[in-house]
Amino acid sequence: IIYNDKLHNHEEALNYFNKAINLDDSNASFYTNRGITYQWLNNNSEAINNFDKSIKLDSKNSYNYYYKGVSLLNENDIDTAIENLEKAIKLNNNDATFYVSLGNAYIKKSNFDEALNSFNTAIKLDEKSINAFIGKGSSLYEKKQYDEALKAFDSALDLDENNEYNSKMHSFIDWSAKDKPQEWAGLRAVTVMSLEAAADIANAFGDYEFSKKCILKKIKLQITMLMGQ
Repeated sequence: IIYNDKLHNHEEALNYFNKAINLDDSNASFYTNRGITYQWLNNNSEAINNFDKSIKLDSKNSYNYYYKGVSLLNENDIDTAIENLEKAIKLNNNDATFYVSLGNAYIKKSNFDEALNSFNTAIKLDEKSINAFIGKGSSLYEKKQYDEALKAFDSALDLDENNEYNSKMHSFIDWSAKDKPQEWAGLRAVTVMSLEAAADIANAFGDYEFSKKCILKKIKLQITMLMGQ
């Protein structure tokens, strides 16, 4: 677990879980953790196989269904992912991350009403869940409820207290809109493209959190453009 969570050496973590299972193949948690390791390695099919083995050994553990649902979602098997995520929630309805993943599945299915319900439930359980507010904003955006989407995205950004990039971008956009309105339309388009490029670069270098923030900011800016039309 340390190799996965702290050292991010997933190949070494896999090696240790393989050894553990060779010593005791009846321990459900070993298969769960090996499945999570395969998720880190983007091998979702092997992850699903391990979660299935863990479920056979322990069918009452909600996290086995949750992790399996996440892997299925990564494989775009959306209906089966929803089925497993709902099983996880039936066993444990107090974990906000379950509802966030279920909401993401419904977004992929273009069922934005159900997605919104899931994200709202996640927020009730965890008012500091950035991903829940991002999902809520995305659902509202797709429903063309731009004012409410903007509020949700603002909540997500406010929760990210240490995001200096966001503060600088806010200042830049506010200054440009106020002092140079004649250049604002073109500036917005350039900023959207810059944010998209920054997200791609960050993703390529493995900085997924910064990439996510850039995408979030891009969507928020696009909403302000739509509202101004």
